[in-house]
Amino acid sequence: MGVSKDAYMHDVEAANDAASVVSEDIAATKGLASALPPFQQAIVLRDELPEMPAEVIEGVLLETHKMLLTGPSKAGKTWCLINLAVSVATGGWWIDFKCAQRKVLYVDLETDPRTLQKRVSRVAEAKSADAQAVRENLVLWPLRGKSCSLEEIAAELFVRCKAGDFGMVIIDPAYMVQDGDENNAKDIREFFARLDEICVNLECTVVISHHHSKGAQGLKSAIDRGSGSGVFGRAPDAVLDMTELVLEPGTLEMARQSHKLADAKRLTGWRMSFTLREFAQKDPLDLWLVFPLHEVDHTELLADCKPNYGGVSEARKLRTEAENLGKVASLEGVCDRLIGQGESCEREEVRKSLGWSLPTVRRWLEDSTRFEQTLDPKTGKALIVRATVNDAATSGLSSSAADNGEGAQGVLPMA
Repeated sequence: MGVSKDAYMHDVEAANDAASVVSEDIAATKGLASALPPFQQAIVLRDELPEMPAEVIEGVLLETHKMLLTGPSKAGKTWCLINLAVSVATGGWWIDFKCAQRKVLYVDLETDPRTLQKRVSRVAEAKSADAQAVRENLVLWPLRGKSCSLEEIAAELFVRCKAGDFGMVIIDPAYMVQDGDENNAKDIREFFARLDEICVNLECTVVISHHHSKGAQGLKSAIDRGSGSGVFGRAPDAVLDMTELVLEPGTLEMARQSHKLADAKRLTGWRMSFTLREFAQKDPLDLWLVFPLHEVDHTELLADCKPNYGGVSEARKLRTEAENLGKVASLEGVCDRLIGQGESCEREEVRKSLGWSLPTVRRWLEDSTRFEQTLDPKTGKALIVRATVNDAATSGLSSSAADNGEGAQGVLPMA
């Protein structure tokens, strides 16, 4: 025979009252300064369940919960968090996720205050964000040059703010406010307990950034790539990890054929992994970092790229090699098109077709095994011709000679 709803709720209240007495007795016995929360009777009836917090980042993060963003140094984590701050302040989209509109406090401990303002402006402009909404809902607290522990920051927040003043507090980066040893589990548990106090007392979501540990990360799961104790990856309600991708030769050139990526001066690829406590796990998300924003890879060119777990310096080395091969391939492709069935083309035509500077054309021409420079003996203009095995020995004109305007008969003016 089932228990009536009224009788059930009476039992819940009685259990809570009893638990409160027990907790107080234990606290008195052990000399604790304050009692821990009381025990709670399990609730079975769905209509009596407490209301869940609202989603601040749809499918990723709830109100009054904590999120950790990890990645290697210089991965654009601050840009990513400024993007998040603007998105929440305006109720817009962050990368691929809809955000609820909330007032945001951005606590920055690394960036010059003027630079921070400039970055916010740049991100807001790139997102075409509502300037008035950003002005009203995004508050900056630049603390560069101030030695502040998280305990000190929390105490100041509790004095300056009341519950509900801010819907999100972003602290960038964690290591600047962390007391104790980041490898000590007890110290990091206390660190996250302090973050929970901010969440509860201010009724807000807290987001922090943290750097990867040094060395190879390939054998680690996403939640263990952050430097220090494993508590870093397990205490937050959501962990988002960014890992740089090794771009294959030609990937960058194909990416630049995309309208949205065509004008980007520099492109890097990233894979964002998700470890979520309150939501179903998500597939990793491939991103292009097109300063100042991380953009979803709609080209799908990054899908086959492998993550680099050896550290950002190794990734940059590999990326540079890929970029170099891509630039040589671009140069050779233009030369093939312009020369066609002929014997040569003017170097200036190649430069204009690529939109490069003259030194850049010369730089990548030196790495080409298929083309080289020479001079037109009649006009003195620099030409590009197909390289042959004996050209260097028989032409009498090296690339450096062409650059210096030196022909077989002496110095010729360069066009």
